[in-house]
Amino acid sequence: MKESILHYVWQNKLFTAHDNHTTDGETIEVVDVGRNNTDAGPDFFNAKIRIADTLWLVMLKFIPVHPTGTNTIINRIKPMTV
Repeated sequence: MKESILHYVWQNKLFTAHDNHTTDGETIEVVDVGRNNTDAGPDFFNAKIRIADTLWLVMLKFIPVHPTGTNTIINRIKPMTV
């Protein structure tokens, strides 16, 4: 899958946004997809993802999907103070 497709799907929220859970059963909610980055570095800045009761500020970088690999790198993830 091309990175441009992942980018389009994320930016336009064309993904299942309900019933998402971690492997430990904690609820995952995409609160905000963040701001598109047209420069080098992460694809999206300041995405907000809630895992259980913690709101996380995330920078996302998409990489091509490989049969044995992952398709998203979440880097510089940190909890937000709300």
